[in-house]
Amino acid sequence: MHDLYVSFNVKDLQKAMFRKESLPSVMMNPQDANQEYIRGNVELVRIRDAGGRIAAEGALPYPPGVLCVVPGEVWGGAVQRYFLALEEGVNMLRASRRSCRGSTAKKMRTGLSGCMGMC
Repeated sequence: MHDLYVSFNVKDLQKAMFRKESLPSVMMNPQDANQEYIRGNVELVRIRDAGGRIAAEGALPYPPGVLCVVPGEVWGGAVQRYFLALEEGVNMLRASRRSCRGSTAKKMRTGLSGCMGMC
């Protein structure tokens, strides 16, 4: 697991996710994004394919257990890379799907887990 975290530079990603220059762009009011979610005007996509898409739900990775994307913000940058590192860790260790709290973990046809989010 240590090698995985080093290869993804997780320590720096955890810091970058909450620095002003790395925060996701706000494209929509969170309440409006939530209304679109409630109306079903969203789709479930793999986090790796979510770059540039507007989040319809909050994403809460653990660690650190803090929302790093809220509804209305754009997926990408350090946040997306961090979730991809968590996804890789889940698949590497066959660990609990709880690493993807706030997004949805799905078992893919390959038998691997994939982090998904509503956009």
